[in-house]
Amino acid sequence: MAIHSAALGYAPDGAYGKDDQALGRSMKILPSERARDTHAHPLIRTHHENGSKALFSSAAYITGFEGMAREESEALLMSLYTHQTQPEFIYTHRWEAGMVVMWDNRSLLHAATGGYDGYDRLLHRTTIADTQF
Repeated sequence: MAIHSAALGYAPDGAYGKDDQALGRSMKILPSERARDTHAHPLIRTHHENGSKALFSSAAYITGFEGMAREESEALLMSLYTHQTQPEFIYTHRWEAGMVVMWDNRSLLHAATGGYDGYDRLLHRTTIADTQF
């Protein structure tokens, strides 16, 4: 079971906390002490629509594993992140004006890494309820 926490990003002292907001971030993020809460969830999840299995793991949120020492958890996490970011698993989108991109967070990681210079990056997030692991 993985231990999930949003503290690294969304706690008041996190990456998107008060200091980040003071730098003029265009996206309004509301840091919260609740981001420090932890929750356990399975590391491997089954997509209930297509049956595929995927790592339910992100460097931004998984802080360790139940029953594992910190050092052991960190070693496993680094191994997982190295695996997840291998070139054969990476898709890089080539942006053009007017494009719309959608993805399913239940089975992939995503990162905004640029490539849209000169265009507004407008994001509308829709989250579909999915409580099955």
